[in-house]
Amino acid sequence: MSVSPINDSGFRVSRVAVLGAGGFVGARLMRVLRGCSQVKGVGIVRSAKSLARLSSHPMEVRVVNTSRTKELAEALSDCDTVVNAVNGDVSQVLRETRTAYEAALAARCKLMIHLSSAVVYGRANSPGLHDDSPPDTRNWMLYARGKAESEVFLRSVMGDAKSMRIVALRPGLIWGPFSQWSGMVGEQLSRGSVCLSNSGRGIANLVHVDNLVQMMLAVHGSHTGPSGFYNVGDPEAVTWSQYYQGLCKRLGYPETHVRTWPDARLPLTPKLALEWCLQRKPLYRVAKWCLPRVGLGVKAAAKKVVKGEPFPPGGLQPEPKSAPRLTREHWALQNTTFRLPMKKFFRDYGPVELESTESALDSTASWLRFAGYAAANGESGPFDSTHIW
Repeated sequence: MSVSPINDSGFRVSRVAVLGAGGFVGARLMRVLRGCSQVKGVGIVRSAKSLARLSSHPMEVRVVNTSRTKELAEALSDCDTVVNAVNGDVSQVLRETRTAYEAALAARCKLMIHLSSAVVYGRANSPGLHDDSPPDTRNWMLYARGKAESEVFLRSVMGDAKSMRIVALRPGLIWGPFSQWSGMVGEQLSRGSVCLSNSGRGIANLVHVDNLVQMMLAVHGSHTGPSGFYNVGDPEAVTWSQYYQGLCKRLGYPETHVRTWPDARLPLTPKLALEWCLQRKPLYRVAKWCLPRVGLGVKAAAKKVVKGEPFPPGGLQPEPKSAPRLTREHWALQNTTFRLPMKKFFRDYGPVELESTESALDSTASWLRFAGYAAANGESGPFDSTHIW
């Protein structure tokens, strides 16, 4: 491994490689690392098109074929820590994790931080779940199975990689400005299509992107913390109703705009059946190959089938503005029963200053207003991103 440079204060600069630096979490981590005098971020992206989120600030980025272990190891050769924040093909999660581990080990990195997901526990319907509970490798969701299989693999090699610590963080839904899980709420509110299962009483295992970044930095900054698996999340427990209503109020919509399904039943529709089929890896790969090769008319028809809507005699019609929808994925997330414990992380990596839910809702609503998701009579205006990006 090459020697890292020295900063103006005479301290050795630690180098952190971020796999998936062009993604939502990776780009946020890279921007935070820009403000650190003793840590330098090195972005690793698969292609030049992944540079969009990183183009507004000067930073070191390397375009690497991350599926090739040798090529990736060469790109990591001068880095102390590698953060695996790749969010690519959901059918290749285990393969990408294996490649990241093997490359980091070959490059003699000292620490690998792997982003897993709380979805490995499905609906978290057992009060006895803890950080070291075995993940569900038979989950109906392809992405969840991939993350679970990756955890099984990393646990199997933790004892072998004695020269490299492996810390797997298990966040829930990562939200905040620019997040799909926040943009989804804004879009549903603007379309009048909000539908919360079980009256929104389920636990929303949320983690604000800034809180997740601070936890990753705490792991990187610790030289004594052990390898292991850690649940991570926001400081307060929040239900789905509280999350939606918090943004609903800030965007100027009435409370009644958040409609609910009274119990935890999953209504059966053709869309849900198709969703289940596409979570089988062979069918997913066939669909992924076919969709780029069909015409726009076929794609539009497929979307109608996915949405479970009939074909009207006059052809395809615009979706009605008020059409509450509940996908199987959202149903599963909204019926999470218990909040995963996080005491192990704070025990091993000390206290971390985290942003409160109220403050995070304020900044997220500010971004959503800027993006045009405020109510017609709600306030809108420029988004002040200086404290975020």
